[in-house]
Parts: sequence; C-alpha cells; structure tokens
Amino acid sequence: MTYQLSPGTLAACKAIFAQHQHTVHSIIDAVAAQTGIPARQIMSRDRDAPTARARQIVMYEARKAGLSYPQIAKVMGRDHTSIIHGVRTEEKRRAQ
Repeated sequence: MTYQLSPGTLAACKAIFAQHQHTVHSIIDAVAAQTGIPARQIMSRDRDAPTARARQIVMYEARKAGLSYPQIAKVMGRDHTSIIHGVRTEEKRRAQ
C-alpha cells in the first residue's frame, strides 16, 4: 500500500513545522534577552556552562510548550537524545 499526500496536506505540514520553528526561535530570543547570551551562541556548539545552561532552558521551555523531542531537535540542529538529556537536566535543576 502506498500513500499519496495532496499538495494541501504537504503545505499544512510545512506550516505546522514553521509554527514550531517560530516557537523555538521565540523561546531562544527570550532566553537570550534574559541571560545576555546571544541567540547565535545558544544555537552554537559551544559547551561552556552558561551557554549549555541557556540551551537547556530553551529545550525545557520548548518541551513545556508542547513540542516533541524530534521537533525541538530539528530546529536546534541536534539529535533528539540531546534534547531529552537537556530537558531532564533542567528538570532536575528546577526540582532542587
């Protein structure tokens, strides 16, 4: 069995992804404003503690906003397992 998606369905899927991407970028901008760490640095591969913490906050807030791990990972350019780790790390920090 093969499935055919109509152009309207494909457009709707792209619109949903664009909305998710917009959500993550809005969260990144908010975290950047609060931490003073530029959005570009949050999205970078830098591993220093303040940048990693800001990135984990973005992951946590995006997950709280209802996005799936793969959706967050795609926007942030990471593997979904990295997102899982970041969310769990931030949850532990907030539980203390």
